Amino acid sequence: MRLGVRNQLIFGVFAAVVVCTLAFISALMLSLESNEAESRQDAQLQEAVRVTMARMESRLSPILSTETARPYFHYAAFYAADEVYTRMLRPLDVGDILVPSPLLSNTPEFCRLHFQIGADGSFTSPRVPSGNLLDVAEMSYISGADVQKAEKELEALSGSIAGAQFVITMCGEPDGTINPTTGSWRTAETGIEVGTMTAQWIGEDESTMLVVVRTVSTPSSKFVQGVWLDWDLLRSELLKEASGLLTAARLEQSSLTTLNSNISGGPNHALSSLPVMLVPGAITPARNSVLTPTRAMLGVAWITVLVSIVAVGFVVRTLADLGERRGRFVSAVTHELRTPLTTFRLYSHMLADGTVKDDVQRQELVETLSTESDRLQRVVENVLSYARLADVAGKPPKQRVNTHALLTDILPVLERCAAEQDMQLECELEDMKDTHIYTEPQSLERVLVNLVDNACRHAGGVSATTDRRIHIIGDRFGASLHIKVADHGPGVNPAQVSKIFQPFASGCHHKGITSGLGLGLALAREVVREHGGELRCQQQDAYGAVFVITLPIV
Repeated sequence: MRLGVRNQLIFGVFAAVVVCTLAFISALMLSLESNEAESRQDAQLQEAVRVTMARMESRLSPILSTETARPYFHYAAFYAADEVYTRMLRPLDVGDILVPSPLLSNTPEFCRLHFQIGADGSFTSPRVPSGNLLDVAEMSYISGADVQKAEKELEALSGSIAGAQFVITMCGEPDGTINPTTGSWRTAETGIEVGTMTAQWIGEDESTMLVVVRTVSTPSSKFVQGVWLDWDLLRSELLKEASGLLTAARLEQSSLTTLNSNISGGPNHALSSLPVMLVPGAITPARNSVLTPTRAMLGVAWITVLVSIVAVGFVVRTLADLGERRGRFVSAVTHELRTPLTTFRLYSHMLADGTVKDDVQRQELVETLSTESDRLQRVVENVLSYARLADVAGKPPKQRVNTHALLTDILPVLERCAAEQDMQLECELEDMKDTHIYTEPQSLERVLVNLVDNACRHAGGVSATTDRRIHIIGDRFGASLHIKVADHGPGVNPAQVSKIFQPFASGCHHKGITSGLGLGLALAREVVREHGGELRCQQQDAYGAVFVITLPIV
């Protein structure tokens, strides 16, 4: 574990606090954004309802205003004309001249039937004349079929309204009777009162009718006049006013409403002119952009925080790795230096004190000191080389060289290195005669020397009966050059392949094999990578450990 448990716990708590805080802020901001969007949508709905109701009221206004202003005598099929004179300018008595009602031959838009309820509960309509008036009407003003249709509608209406009771409810107890077919109430204008139009629903379920009625009082009687509205047609017309604003709007029945009473829509969106309530339904919300400013800001904040946490974790991990590598470096260097220094100190004291008298033994001590000095030199060179890896300015420039000639020049050094450890070097370089690479010769030489030295130590020290050959094989594969260094030793444990190229890692050890500083393979791989190539370890049945250098051919 590279980081201590305490440090991991502190970093985890810090990251959790930051993430939880940002999550809380994000949830709060998204909630505020959602509430704001709902408020905007509600305001949009209310505005759409206000505009729709204003449009509906404007559409109803001319229809209902006409009925409100209609004279009471239009509800008779024929009514008496006032102030009528002959050619001799002789006035005629009231009732001598009858004028057809405009409702006899024409029914206004959205009106199914105009009707009148007498004090005795009788139903009449200007479109249903009786007696001789029917003959006159059918001759010039209305067809028989229209009269029959009007009679059926008047019968249906009377079946839904208890006439006399309805008049009593609207007008109170009547004080007389009248003859609505003669228009006799036109003889005296004084004392006639026309009430305010009132809209209400009559009937139940499917037979419900929308009527607009008013009371009329004369000196002789009281009665009710009204118009049966075609609600299906009127509803369709009114809903057209909601198009583009309230696509799911509908109109439903509500309580009695008095025309022109200045009743506002109120919370239930009731129309002021009809007992109808507007149900707006769900308004189609505007398609909001997925990337709102709030979400964009939160996204940037999350990315920044997560990147910061990762960066801090990486820095902490790097510092821990640096501390670990520093400890491994000190431990490895100390270990590598302790043995030769101890040998130097002991043998130098023995030589200085004259303890060893025999010349042969003295020569052996001197040779041992020389060997240990070479070992110390290699340790120092490896440490310095590792320290200079990042120093680009201090490295010699690369040059284009013939690979076969370069390896031929290096072979004596490699053969001497192998011979010193009682190993035999075999080379197969015929495939590289016409290949060239960009390299710095001394760097490539150090890589090969390191690989050969590792092969000698790990393959040569296992057993005296082990095949002591080391193979250097050069092959060309397309635009790449492969240089293999193979031995017949125990090979590399597959579990250790990824570790042996790490600094100060010496891999697994075998009996009789001394471990080094652990920088050789790490330095070799970095040098090869600087040349645009790669150094990897392979497993092949015919060999033990096989290291392959891949370099680009130029």
